[in-house]
Amino acid sequence: MIDKNFWQGKRVFVTGHTGFKGSWAFAMAD
Repeated sequence: MIDKNFWQGKRVFVTGHTGFKGSWAFAMAD
């Protein structure tokens, strides 16, 4: 499950780094 508060600070980094789909891979890797 994705926690909104968890992504509050990381969203900008993730979207700027690899994009939305990359964020899923990032979440799975972490």
